[in-house]
Amino acid sequence: KAILFISVFVVAAIALPTDKISREALLDSPAVNEDLINLVNSAKTTWVAGHNRRFDGMTLREARSLLGAKLGGKLPPVKTVKQMDPPASFDSRVTWDYCPSVYLVRDQSACGS
Repeated sequence: KAILFISVFVVAAIALPTDKISREALLDSPAVNEDLINLVNSAKTTWVAGHNRRFDGMTLREARSLLGAKLGGKLPPVKTVKQMDPPASFDSRVTWDYCPSVYLVRDQSACGS
C-alpha cells in the first residue's frame, strides 16, 4: 500500500501544473483527477488507473490515512511452516458453512492494516 501511495504521490507531483510545489500543497491536492489518471495510464503498465468514487472530493492527505502503514516499527519474527501442496479446490462457504460472516462482504478500506 505504501509503495503504491508513494508512486501516486510522485505522479501527482508531476501532474500538477506548477514547477515548485510544497509538500503541504501537494497533500492538499485532489487524490484523483483526470490528469493523474491519464499520466498513470500513459506508462502502459500491467494495470489501468481509473476513477473510483470512493475518492471523490478527497485530498492526498485524506487518502494517505487509508494506507495504514506504520514505518519504523519492529517486524514480527519469521515463522517456519511445513510446506504442503494446496488443495485442488477450496470454498470457505463449504468448509465453514456454520459461520455466517463467511457470506458477508465488508468494506475494510479504513481498517488500517
